[in-house]
Amino acid sequence: MMKNDSYEMLNTEDSISKILKQPSSNNTRDFSTSLNSNLKAKFEDIIEKITNNYNNRKNILNIIFKKNSKTLVIQLNYKKHTDLNPLNYEIIFSITIDSDYPNSIPLVKTLTNFCFPGLFDCRNLIFSILNQNWVYNSKNLSTENLSVPLEEIIMKIPQFLNRLIENTNNKILVYYGDYIIDMIYDINEFLANSDLDFFKINQYYRVPRKLEKFKERYVILTDIFFLLFDPVPNSRNLGKLLFWGDIKQMKWKQISKTMVDDSVLLEWNAEDVKQIDFEIKFLNSSLKEFIEKSTSKAKRLSDTYKIYQDDIHKPTVNDKKESLTENVAGPENLEKLVALIKYKEELLTNQQSINLVKELMSLYQKVIEILSAKNDPEFIIYLKKLHAMLENKEIQEQLEKHNTISNSSSRKLFELSQSYESYDENIDE
Repeated sequence: MMKNDSYEMLNTEDSISKILKQPSSNNTRDFSTSLNSNLKAKFEDIIEKITNNYNNRKNILNIIFKKNSKTLVIQLNYKKHTDLNPLNYEIIFSITIDSDYPNSIPLVKTLTNFCFPGLFDCRNLIFSILNQNWVYNSKNLSTENLSVPLEEIIMKIPQFLNRLIENTNNKILVYYGDYIIDMIYDINEFLANSDLDFFKINQYYRVPRKLEKFKERYVILTDIFFLLFDPVPNSRNLGKLLFWGDIKQMKWKQISKTMVDDSVLLEWNAEDVKQIDFEIKFLNSSLKEFIEKSTSKAKRLSDTYKIYQDDIHKPTVNDKKESLTENVAGPENLEKLVALIKYKEELLTNQQSINLVKELMSLYQKVIEILSAKNDPEFIIYLKKLHAMLENKEIQEQLEKHNTISNSSSRKLFELSQSYESYDENIDE
């Protein structure tokens, strides 16, 4: 395990929102009487097998199970000063499954701040941990083996943390995990982390042949992301995620001539993507406070990291996305890709790391695909580099101990709900 000098302890104190009127629903009670007997048996079988297999592992302090009539939460508390957790910080992961498991994808989150930027912000980390798509369902998984996919997640968490520590120490910020657009989130789960910032806003928009309207919405500012939520009617502690974007890509334009109005236009831009903007006014704080916090977060990221990249281990999870070549074939992205390869090649000359090898092989595959599609003969350079790695016996022996490399997506670092505009219009009709 590498040194952990880049890590710092953040405030992990829980905070209860006094802004939201309704408390979060209790998801920790025991099985209710309405719980289907088959579902109860499924949950109990999973609990028994995981308890028997992992409660005595040296890295895991304890496992806590929380369950209700719809979900089972497996909370993993890791010991300090072990091979997995060399830090003197508490690390807690949770794995949540619902009644449709294994047909539905589990939700894997961290519940503590142990690094910067923090992962304790409700992102689903499952694909970053597994390095593959969710392939399990009721047809290919027998009743006796229901715990197997969850145990695979538990086994791969150490590998995930190892990559995270290594990338952090190499000043590479990797965008682990995902948010799900149009999913309903419990806002109180964000507010449990005092390092995240909550803003209540009015968002202004224009409807054809109507006056300008506004809609009350919530904004969560994490260490790295801007999240926009639409409050759920009659359950205002819940929010439907409409947008998430990288705060480093965010630009703002002041609407009024003074800060008194607290109105601002926020913009996100990317290659071949329509500009996304929001005109908003802050209700529970000032525009000045928002700008100061978002600017300081972006500055801290730029001061801490040299390279920014999507998680190359993570597979494509949306089949409707454009192909890899279409996504990254632009000259600007190709230039960044080549620069990233050069940077990681330099790192590899100074330190032997199977993670760097795997990442470089995946990057070589990307640039080969792009240059080949352009009929650019330079693809041969990267093809030779890839073959040299594949023919290296030492590398092959190390790769055999790890999972096979999967192609990754090159997603935009922001995403907007497809139903966003029509959703707003329908509200006022």
